[in-house]
Amino acid sequence: MDNIRVAIVEDLNEIREALRVLIDGSMGFSCVDVFENGEMALVELPSKQIDVIIMDINMPGMSGIDCTMKLKPLMPQTHFMMYTVYDNDENIFAALKGGATGYILKRTSPAAILESIRELMAGGSPMSGEIARRVVASLQNKKQNKRKIEILTPREKGDIRPPRQRISIQRNCSCYKCKPAPMLSIRLTRVSLFSFSFLRW
Repeated sequence: MDNIRVAIVEDLNEIREALRVLIDGSMGFSCVDVFENGEMALVELPSKQIDVIIMDINMPGMSGIDCTMKLKPLMPQTHFMMYTVYDNDENIFAALKGGATGYILKRTSPAAILESIRELMAGGSPMSGEIARRVVASLQNKKQNKRKIEILTPREKGDIRPPRQRISIQRNCSCYKCKPAPMLSIRLTRVSLFSFSFLRW
């Protein structure tokens, strides 16, 4: 079985080297290249065969999120895993929306980092426990807010028109629920034939 080919984008030399040693020193993994900023990674990575990119977020110049957004269309088969100290919702969802499929914190243990890379290759989306909890909480809050909006009265939704005005608009609606039923009248013409006319309310 081929080694999992990994690239690292991290501005701090100590962390970058520690990751490189971890990857190269673990069976089944190979560190193909390392970069200290997003600009260098954006230029060189698209020409390389990479399975997983470990991406820092807060770097001088281009952020890891912006770098991921630019690289993902150029490397659609590559998995991007954010590796950061930031666990706020803004960064989490911006990274996931930008193309990341994993998000782990820098306090993650070496063994867990390797397991997260394996999980990515197996089709999963590894996240630190705190990150997964935030994602779930955010989705639950959105669902609750949607339900609250659905039961709001017209005034609570911002519709402050008088009730009669709202009713008149409904009567002009063309749907069968709002359209008043027509009244049918019959009249005798000069040639003794019946003609029909529809009178609306």
